[in-house]
Amino acid sequence: MAKKSSCFAKKHALCRSPFLLTLFFLLIILRPSSAHALPEELSMALEEQRYTLAIHILRSWAAVSDSPDDRAKALWMEARIQALHMENTDEAAASLDRLLTAYPKSPLLGDARFEKAVLAMQSGRKEKAIQGFADFVTAFPDHPRRQSAGSFLRFLQGRQTLPSTAREGIRVALSLDTSRIQISGSALTVTDMVTDAEVCKGSSLILDTDRSGRIRINGRPTGQPLSIRSPDGSFLLNGRRHRGRLQVHSTAGHLLLVNVLDLESYLKGVVPAEMPPSWPEEALKAQAVAARTYALHHMEKRKYEPYDVKSDTRSQVFSTEREHPRSSAAVTATRGEVMVWAGTAAFTAFHADSGGHTEAADALWGKDYPYLTPIMDFWTRETPHGYWKCSFSERELRQMVPELRDMGRILDIRPEGTTPSGRVHLLVFRDSRQETTIPAGRFRTRVGPMNLKSTAFSINHERGVFHFQGKGFGHGVGMSQWGARKMAEAGRDYRDILLFYYPHLHWAAMEE
Repeated sequence: MAKKSSCFAKKHALCRSPFLLTLFFLLIILRPSSAHALPEELSMALEEQRYTLAIHILRSWAAVSDSPDDRAKALWMEARIQALHMENTDEAAASLDRLLTAYPKSPLLGDARFEKAVLAMQSGRKEKAIQGFADFVTAFPDHPRRQSAGSFLRFLQGRQTLPSTAREGIRVALSLDTSRIQISGSALTVTDMVTDAEVCKGSSLILDTDRSGRIRINGRPTGQPLSIRSPDGSFLLNGRRHRGRLQVHSTAGHLLLVNVLDLESYLKGVVPAEMPPSWPEEALKAQAVAARTYALHHMEKRKYEPYDVKSDTRSQVFSTEREHPRSSAAVTATRGEVMVWAGTAAFTAFHADSGGHTEAADALWGKDYPYLTPIMDFWTRETPHGYWKCSFSERELRQMVPELRDMGRILDIRPEGTTPSGRVHLLVFRDSRQETTIPAGRFRTRVGPMNLKSTAFSINHERGVFHFQGKGFGHGVGMSQWGARKMAEAGRDYRDILLFYYPHLHWAAMEE
């Protein structure tokens, strides 16, 4: 009888580890790269949980295909179905063995070797799993799963420790898709993050990727991911100064650049980028605590991802070059202070100007946070963004909004539905034949958030031009930065500001 998966049966201590389970389920959503699409019937069979039929479809597809890559992919998918859905590790391993034997030049070779080691670990065969992961790390220095293999290997050898946000620092994605960088600094050392082996040293390095997506340093291919640091804890990336160290990953043929640095140093680059340093001290302190809490929230949430936050408005704007003494003083004065909900760092979203009423988080992101509820914000009634106007011609809308390009002449734009704060929920665009509905937030992104400052607006149509009149600036959830300034100017301290915009949260101090 085929052996059932001990991970699903929970028979082995290895599989009961939270660390192992978290990494394993992150890995099963990864798809190996291949140029050919799988048959549509396969998805239907899997959705209906007809796994034997799914395997039959794969085998039939492979039998009529002239492509070795297709046949290898069919074996790969068959192994995944057997392991993940049918809980049959022996059959899954046999399918992978057939792939490795019959198609030694397949682009899935690395994935198959990796999965073989996972199956061994899953079945409690510790030594076989250790050998499999060790061989994989050596044989595939540029494989996307190499870091995961290294983590599994350290865990099985008893050397893995769980991530500690306070100890490791924050990981900031500086760029997600760079093709070439120059990094310079004093006595730079490059190490392989999986093996900890030193790769090279130098004071100026050029990193790029070759045609296969493999990282090169000064033209020489190397493994990935890499860690680059200097003794003085700083470096120049394309001429710009950064603190901490740099991690480099290869993703889809591009370089993912991650700056790892101390959290308080990170905040000194965030606060002046998010709030003018000339603003009142108490407003800067409120921004420092909100930014610190936001960072910790994402450090916990994304601890098994390659990075915690991005360096732009998709997370918090970060720039070491914009550091300012007044902003840094606010960070130092509130060092370690955070706001918590149910014992963990809260999601302290913030924006420029609420326009008189903050927004509910679930209206924007579909998730309820009890401390991010709509409140009347009388502090932002007289601000530079209190009222604004912008206009778009029909032609401009068609150019900026892809969803409108197949429509005829736009005769009308109708707001439909409002959020709890009164912001527009949907926009309905009408031509002579049809209507197209677009979420107001997506429309704002399409036309530019610096043009359409918020979704709290009304619309007038005149001679082919649509005029928007609105109030506020930003998504409206959480702290209004202009409101924080007004409160500080009125004599309120930073704690008053934060408790006004984040009701129900509690104060806590980070461990040093």
